[in-house]
Amino acid sequence: MKKTSIILICLIVFLLCGCRDTIYYYDYNELAESVEQIYIVEVQRTKYYGDISIKYLKKIEDEFDSFLNDLSKLEFVTSHFPPLHPQNNTGISVMLIYTNLEDDYGIIGCRGIEKFRNGKQTSLYNARCDFDTFNALINKYYDNYIEMLESEKPDCVYIAVTNNDHYRLTMMCVERGIPVLCEKAMFQNSDEALKVFEAAAKNKVFVMEAMWSRFLPAVNKAKMWIDNGEIGIPEISQFSIGFKAVEDNSNRFFNPLLGGGASKDITVYAYEITTYLIEQEIKNMNVSATWSDSGVDTNNHISIEFEHTLADLAASIMTSIDDKMIIYGKHGKIVIPNPHHSSECFLYDISGNIKEHFEDKETVNGFTYEISEAMRCINSGEIESPVVPWKVTIACSELFDKIAETKKQ
Repeated sequence: MKKTSIILICLIVFLLCGCRDTIYYYDYNELAESVEQIYIVEVQRTKYYGDISIKYLKKIEDEFDSFLNDLSKLEFVTSHFPPLHPQNNTGISVMLIYTNLEDDYGIIGCRGIEKFRNGKQTSLYNARCDFDTFNALINKYYDNYIEMLESEKPDCVYIAVTNNDHYRLTMMCVERGIPVLCEKAMFQNSDEALKVFEAAAKNKVFVMEAMWSRFLPAVNKAKMWIDNGEIGIPEISQFSIGFKAVEDNSNRFFNPLLGGGASKDITVYAYEITTYLIEQEIKNMNVSATWSDSGVDTNNHISIEFEHTLADLAASIMTSIDDKMIIYGKHGKIVIPNPHHSSECFLYDISGNIKEHFEDKETVNGFTYEISEAMRCINSGEIESPVVPWKVTIACSELFDKIAETKKQ
């Protein structure tokens, strides 16, 4: 009787303490490099360990990293006891197919996680996650942009894919009356720019190139000094920007099919910041460029003759250049370090003494300014921003045309 009581007490303690559920998060981001494809599937099986049938519902293509990140946030609860029924993953699930091993994949469902090798189950985790949370994740992703746009009807779309797809996706939104904030360089040529802005005007849809540098406090402080005549009328402006990109014809810098090249990656900054600070009519422009074997421009040099100012722009993806802008006037100069993401600027008198040093200590994320501007314009019914007007984006795309012409010479 005493022995039986001890066993009973131990069993109660085990039930109360040893079987407590444990919460787990599985970091699928660590698998990102080895995951080749992601599908939403419907899984059916007839027994605990056995063959399964998989019905492919849709493929996750456009939000790969984001999907794995969201998957890693799912809260799974594991128990020492097996689930009440063996069909852990019966129903809608996520299927991860791995690159390195043929016919290897994992299936994640709201009732468990399984691993398969050569089509056979190799391991099983009795882990459950909230059904509504899991379904919300599955339904959050679309396998094509048109379905997403027409189903969600977003207030605005921010486009941040590679340059080659900006035109197609922007036009897709504009044709459906959806406002767009699109990453630089917004277009690859002036033909794309003119077509989009013509459609935007016709459909009365807000469209803006996401030239975030024009909104930075340091850049606008320099603009205020110029407008207030602190250095007099700008005489000479110099802008240099460059870095050593990895020379791989498959990456976004050297692949022409992805819209690669110095012009669309960094020269766009040099031109659109210079024309923001030097608000004068352009009388003449000379362009030169060097080209890679893959067919992208690697070095750019642009000389601009404004009405009162001569500007020199240099950009490279072949070598590291001091990122800096210097504007010289009769009464002094303005220096902006790292102008495309600057947090400070300097005002000097003609003798080289510092008159003022502005340092931006408040900005945490510089992208918030352009987003706020897009919201303001949309809410007020404006279809273009006065800070990044369409004419600036068109002019920059015309510069790309000129750079492209140097390849033929």
